[in-house]
Amino acid sequence: MSLLQVESHITIAKPAAAVFDFISSPINWAGLHPGSKEIRGDSVHTSAKVGTRFIEVIDDKNGLKFDAEWVVTRNYKDEFFQFQFPSDYSHDSSTSFTRRMVSWIKPSVDTKPLSSFYENDMHNDYVIAVKARVEAA
Repeated sequence: MSLLQVESHITIAKPAAAVFDFISSPINWAGLHPGSKEIRGDSVHTSAKVGTRFIEVIDDKNGLKFDAEWVVTRNYKDEFFQFQFPSDYSHDSSTSFTRRMVSWIKPSVDTKPLSSFYENDMHNDYVIAVKARVEAA
């Protein structure tokens, strides 16, 4: 399993409080992203506090269907909202391992030479190698 991280930026003609109140309330997500069909859980109708757990029902156009369990890990009012799979998200005594890489690139930089670096295959290969090494020990 690996993580594909995508960042998108847009300017919204509303104050930060309105934007963050909307995005930090998970119930608002269903239907906005093409793969997000439903949100289930307590405390999903308002700005989710750190530690809030909820389920996002994923059903994308490629046939991927599952319930994603999320936990809110950071919520700084009007500044920053973060959620992720919980660290105890596991099946049958296995452990989820996530590798996250974020790169900030200046707008003036030509990103075409970097495009292959963002292909998920090399990152998948890395986590597969980690899995093999740890499970062999």
